[in-house]
Formats: sequence, structure tokens, C-alpha cells
Amino acid sequence: MEDASARYRVVPVVSPISNDPNTSGRVRNLHTGGGVVHKQIVPSPNSPSGWEVHPSYGRAGWVLLHDCYLREEDEAGWNRYKKYLDHWAKGLTSSSFPEGWLPKEVQRRRKANAVDEFAAAGDDFRVKPTTGETTPSTRAKPAKGGES
Repeated sequence: MEDASARYRVVPVVSPISNDPNTSGRVRNLHTGGGVVHKQIVPSPNSPSGWEVHPSYGRAGWVLLHDCYLREEDEAGWNRYKKYLDHWAKGLTSSSFPEGWLPKEVQRRRKANAVDEFAAAGDDFRVKPTTGETTPSTRAKPAKGGES
């Protein structure tokens, strides 16, 4: 249980590789402090960041972004990400963190694990028949003069 007077901070975690490019290798900035701790992380006095991924999430492939930078011996990269978080919190930027500045492990995870079997068949079609995007349904307006 986190102390309600604990200092507010952000702990970035990286999601595991998945077949969904929208979730694979995404960095999630978990807000902690003031009595809030996410179930994905636990305080750890032995970790350089003071946190570690909860064992059940670690087994599923989640990692701390800080650990990814440490494995690549890129302390400058980690400091750049912390500066980015600070600028974001102060409203000095609304841009995404540049992909090329993320650790190579995160970039590898972001590519996802799935092979798009339909991309190879793309040459068979002059005009792509569908993108797979869905369109939300619209409610039909009733005819004037009441319902039939």
C-alpha cells in the first residue's frame, strides 16, 4: 500500500509483444503517489528506479522502460525521456516521444509479432477492396408524419 503523502511520479512500463500493433511494445506512463499504485508495478528498494514490474505482469512480458534503457547502457536516453515527461507535465510539449529515441528493445516490440498475410497479397489487387476499418452505425431518422 502506497503512503498517501508519497511524492507524485510517473513510472513508464512497456507492454509485451502482441499481434496487435496498437498495443505491442507501447509505453504506458503509470501515475503513482498520493496513495495510488498501479497493479502492474510494486515498490522495490533494490531497483535503481525504486519500482519493479509485478511478477505476474513480468511473466506476461511487461518491463520497466528504465530497465530497457539500462540494459542498453543509455543513461542519456533515460534522462531524455524523464525530461520529456517533465515537459509534458508542464504543458511544454504535446508531441509524442520520438520513436528513434526509444530503446531498441521497445522498438522491436512495437513492430509486433504478427505477419500480415494480406499485405503480401496486395499486389494481386489494383484497388484495395477494403482496409478492414469499420464505420460506426448511424441511427435512421423516423419518416415525417409518425411511425409506420
